[in-house]
Formats: sequence, structure tokens, C-alpha cells
Amino acid sequence: MVTRRASGPSVSPTARRTAPSPERILIADDSADLRASVERQLQGHWTVESAADGREALERIRQDPPDLLLADVRMPRLDGLGLLQALRSDEKTRTIPVILLTARTDDESRIEGLDWEADDFLIKPFSSQELIARVTAQLKHARSRRESESARRSSQELLRSALGSARMYAWDWNIETGAVQLSDGALAVIGNWKDPEIESAWANIHPDDVPGLRVKSERAVAEAGTYVHRIRFRHFGTGEWIWLELRARALRDPDGKVRRMVGLALDVSEREEIEAALRESERSVRARGEEMLAIMESTPALILVARDPAGKTIVGNRTSYEVLRMSQGLNTSVTAPDGTGPTHFHIISDGKILMPEDYPIQRALREGREILNFDERIVFDDGSSVDLLGNVVPLRNPDGSVRGGVAAFVDVTKQKSVEAEIRALNVSLEEKVQERTARMREALRELETFTYSVAHDLRAPLRAMNQMSEILIDEFAPQLGADGREYARRIGQAAERMDHLTRDLLEYSRLARADVGIGPVDVGAVVEEVVSSLETDIRHAGARVRVELDHVVASGNRFLLTQALTNLLSNAIKFAKPDTAPDVRIRSSVGEAGRMRLWVEDDGIGIDPRHHTKLFRVFERLNPHGPYKGTGIGLAIVRKSVERMNGTIGVESDLGKGCRFFIELPGKAGP
Repeated sequence: MVTRRASGPSVSPTARRTAPSPERILIADDSADLRASVERQLQGHWTVESAADGREALERIRQDPPDLLLADVRMPRLDGLGLLQALRSDEKTRTIPVILLTARTDDESRIEGLDWEADDFLIKPFSSQELIARVTAQLKHARSRRESESARRSSQELLRSALGSARMYAWDWNIETGAVQLSDGALAVIGNWKDPEIESAWANIHPDDVPGLRVKSERAVAEAGTYVHRIRFRHFGTGEWIWLELRARALRDPDGKVRRMVGLALDVSEREEIEAALRESERSVRARGEEMLAIMESTPALILVARDPAGKTIVGNRTSYEVLRMSQGLNTSVTAPDGTGPTHFHIISDGKILMPEDYPIQRALREGREILNFDERIVFDDGSSVDLLGNVVPLRNPDGSVRGGVAAFVDVTKQKSVEAEIRALNVSLEEKVQERTARMREALRELETFTYSVAHDLRAPLRAMNQMSEILIDEFAPQLGADGREYARRIGQAAERMDHLTRDLLEYSRLARADVGIGPVDVGAVVEEVVSSLETDIRHAGARVRVELDHVVASGNRFLLTQALTNLLSNAIKFAKPDTAPDVRIRSSVGEAGRMRLWVEDDGIGIDPRHHTKLFRVFERLNPHGPYKGTGIGLAIVRKSVERMNGTIGVESDLGKGCRFFIELPGKAGP
């Protein structure tokens, strides 16, 4: 504030001389008389020091900053405005109150001083009362400012403490640079994020949660709005997924553009569990009376409720009193005080008679834990018995102590009788099964012998037909004429296709019946063997086959994997686009649950997605009249081979865009 000299309330220069303040005031003026005069007026109130020019004052301030500076505007070496500029440019001295002294009445010096944040002006000459009043006001203002700053720092510390206690942290995202700033609480929530930036944040968000968060984030940036969203985030230290609730706000710069987004991230993993438990508890409390009444009176099971933690008072539903042969409403506890409980039965479990304190309800309450699937037999004094199967669950107070319990038993007497009959039948059935299994195995051996015999008898005439057609074409071509040669060629081709079909059917049948051993298989060695075996076909087609495998070991069968891979690679070479050399890639990756995936990828004619579901059926040819030869059994053999190894087979393809077949087996990819 800038004012001219003005009269005001009288302030005695000696009013507080008996108790000077410890606050220090530095006077910077090249006039020794003025320094002496000001010192005399202020010494009774504060500790006063002086400097003869601005340079000396600046050095002393940097060594030991005063609580207030009185500086003449015009001084040698460094004038008052230069001194003010130096103080305001230094973070350590920026907040020192400065009152400038000037004899000029024009506005130029005052405007320049205000530009550099001078706190006040005194125009020479000034009275002692005015000097003390201005100094008092500025010191009071400085104290208030320090107190406010201290309160702000305390609030920030409290906020950091609160954030840490609540397992949350604040974040600030610079949208243009991608940099992310985090509060101290982030380490406890998400671990040590070494280089916070937005791309690594997205990489650690669960893939299923990324799309929803991107939509909300982009909308908030576009509208300078807010969002609240819950995500799963991978902890940087443990790698485990934790639930975070993000509360964000996009901020506009003065030019109206959104360049920052700030917010809070709260770990809600535990809170979600607690809230779910609280909701369930509240629902249970509200419905307890109605549910208990409905259950106890309508169910055919025995429902018993212990009303105290020792199980001395136990009541039940209508069924329980009927089964226990007691009048409704009586105490069914065998440990009731003064022997008022029932004495006309005892309980046997695992062939032993239980003591009353070891009955299931009493034991569950004593040990404070659930007893599930408890099998017991109640034996009455007349020798009759009832078999029961049930559970006992303790009921707890809010502090966790046991206050009672609930038991539910079902009468399994008939079931036990039926089980005994079944066990007797099983003995007889097992003998019959073994006998029939032996006959079935013998029948299978005979069938296998018959199959190979039939196949041999079928293939012999087929080979003869093929050979005869070749002889007709080679030796009797002139007599046959063009039509005759064509018919002979077709006969040969049909015989050859029938021979291939018979051979493939035999192979498919053998795969379905053969016993296979499962063990570690060096996938790389199998791939190398298959590629080598098809070298002639690869060279004839001008194909390029790329193998991109590290050391891969899978659980399977070497022969079956070779069979499956041979068919896949043969198809990749065969079903190429016209006039295009096939480009085939064999690689591995990690599939679901760490299983090994072996891929065979080509750039061929592809498969319409509508046909993917029927692709692996027997006799399924998608292009039966096209230029590509086949029996329609090759992929069925692949499927059967993979299934025998407890694996899966799949395809990713589109018409005209090549095929990506994969075999997934237990194991892993990589070294």
C-alpha cells in the first residue's frame, strides 16, 4: 500500500521501550544522520541494525535475513530498487517485508517499486508515529503470512498422512509430455514406479479394464470434466493385481486447452471385501427373523439353534423334535444344566460313542469353527437308530466372540441302506465289467486285424487299376483315341484318390485306438525333422519356410506331434495362392495358463470364418472341385493327434488372407 504522510493517532516512541521485540529491522541508507534518527526511533521497540548502502545491506541479508528492511530508494553501489529486485529474485529472501524510503513525490519510483513487490513507501520527512505504525503493520502482516504458510505446510503434511493412512495417493498427469507426478503415498499402494509416465501406467492396467478407462479419460480431456472409475492395476513390486478407484479432473490452462489431469487413486481391494461383507451382514440381520422362522418350520431337515456360547440351551424346528422323539419346545441340549436335557439317546461317529461335550454342536462352539459334513448315528434306548449328515456353524458377536451356533442335519438313514445295497451290487458289477472288458478287447483286436485285412484287399485292386490305366495310356494311346485316354486317366486318378483315402482312414483309425505315452518333447527337434521330411515338396513349390523357435519343451508324444505338424505344413505349402510362392512361418508363444502354442502361419488362400467350426471333421473338404488335391481327412488326423496329447487345435483365418493354425500343449515357450 502506498500513502502520503498523514496525521493519525498519536503513537508514543517510548510506549514499549521496556519490552523490545526480538524481531530485527535492517536500515539501508547512505545518510548517516537518517540512519541514526531512524535507529533512535525504533530501538525501543525492536532490534535495529544499519547498512550504509544497498550492496552492504544485500550481503548482510544473505548472511542473516532480518524480519524487515527499510531501504532508501537512492543509494550508491546498489540503490533501493536494485536491492528490492535482488531480494525478490532469491527464494530465501523473497518474503522479507520491504519499506522503501524516498523524498520524491512523483509516481515513477513508486510504480517501479510496486512492480518488484515493495510492501510500503515512506515519503521523507516522516514522523516517528508514522514510522512505527508502518513498521508495526508490516511486521504484523509478515507474522500472519508466516503463520499461514506454516498452517499450509501442516495441512499438506496432514493430507499426506491422511492419504497414506487411507492407502491412496495423488497424481498429476502432463498430457502433452506424458509425465506423471505422484504423491508420497504411491509407494505403499502400487510399489516403486521408477519412471512414472503414462504409457507404463496403461501397460500395468488389466487389459479388460483399459477400454472403459480410455473412454472416460478421453471424454474428460475433451470436456474438461471429471470421472470416477475402478480398475485392476499390477503392483510394481509383487506383480499382483490390486483394485484402484480413480477420481480424476481435467484442468484447462488460461488459453482454454486441457494440458493436465489430476486426481486421486484409492486402493479399494480391501474396502470392496469389507463393503460386501457389511452388505451381507445387514441383509442377514434384516431377514434373520423371517428366514429362521421359515427354515425351521418348513424344512424336512433337522435345524438346531444354540442360544449361548456353551451350547447349554438348544432349540429346534418341528422335524428335529420328531426325529429326536421329544416334545416341541424342550431343550435338546445334552449338556443342559441340572440334567434337564435329553438322556434317552447317545451318538456314535466313526464307530465310537461320543461324550456329550464332543457332540458336534458343543465341539463347534468350543473350538469356534465350522464342522462340515459330520456323519453321526443317533442310537435310542430301545435300540433303534437314525443316521444323520450335517453342518454346524458358530454365530459370532461383532467383536468376533462366539455367541451361539446353528446346526442343520438331514436324515440319511434310507440313503445309508441304499449305499450298502449299492456296494454289494458294485462287487458283482465289477466282476461283470472285467469280464465284458476282456471280451471287448478281444473284439477290438479282431476288428483291427479285420480292418487291416480289408484295407490290404481294397488297396491291391486300386493299385492294379492305377497301374493298368497308366499302361493303357502309355502303350495303347493311338488305339484309345483322345476320349479313351481321358477316360483311362480319370480311372487312374480315381483309383489313386481311393487309395489315399483308404490309407488316411487306416491312419485315423489307428490314432483313435493306439496307446500313446505322454512325456517331454523337444518341439524344435520335431519341427526340424518335419521340415526336412518335406524338403522335396518345399523345393518343388518354391516355398519359403521360416522357423522362429527358441528351446521349446512341451508335454506330448513325438510321433503324434510329428504327424500333426506334417499335415499342417503340407497344407500350408499346398493351399497357396495361384502363381505365388508359399511363405510359411513356424513359431511358438505362450497360450492360456502358461501352455505352449506352436503356430504354423501361411499367406495362402485362407478360410472363410463361417467354415472354421467344421474344418476338422472327417471328409470335410471346403473346395472339393478346385485345383487342390486331398481326401478331407488330414485336419481330422491333426485334431485326433492333438487330442490324444491332451492338447487343443485352433485356427485364425479369413478368406484370401492366409491361415494361422496353432497347436496348444502343456508346457512352455522360450528358454
